[in-house]
Amino acid sequence: MATKRLTHRQRAQQYLREAKAAGNAALAEEFGQVLHELEQPRKKAVGLLMKRLAATPHFETKYFISRLFETVQDERVLRPLMRAIADPANAGYTANFIWACSAYDCTRHLPFFVRLLLHSTDPGEPVVACLHVLDYMQGPFEPATLKRCVAQLLRRNGPRLVTDSTLYLQDELFTTQAAHILLDKYFTQVDKAYKMRP
Repeated sequence: MATKRLTHRQRAQQYLREAKAAGNAALAEEFGQVLHELEQPRKKAVGLLMKRLAATPHFETKYFISRLFETVQDERVLRPLMRAIADPANAGYTANFIWACSAYDCTRHLPFFVRLLLHSTDPGEPVVACLHVLDYMQGPFEPATLKRCVAQLLRRNGPRLVTDSTLYLQDELFTTQAAHILLDKYFTQVDKAYKMRP
């Protein structure tokens, strides 16, 4: 029998209990505040949590907020998520924020996500999450931007960035897959325009 999924409020209460049990007063206090924010009207709650994402030093809170943002269907959360991805303090935790972005159409942020792929030194979960973001992009794409991004991906020199030689092939596979996703989407866009011409 499938287990019932927890609501965001129930999950925050669970984090609060766990923080209290672990004696982490600062985290417990923060989740108490998160619970209060969740009681606000939806738009206000999202705004308060956007500010908290930028301010909190606790990765438990960042993870909770990123999971919540994945489901709220409010495009305002994209900028704070992208700032969290770019923040060096979140190194090693960026996949959570990228997965949250994958629930939105990030077409207008294509260069940002391609830059993430270009600078990746580990073809792990953040790269897989980026591929999902690219795959969910709906377009239309600005032709020059998309072509530039594809060219950058195809010129990427993975062995210079990835230190573990056993991962070179995986890195090349993911980079090529990203270019393929974008080219496939652009082909569909051009094909549709061609078929609609007078």
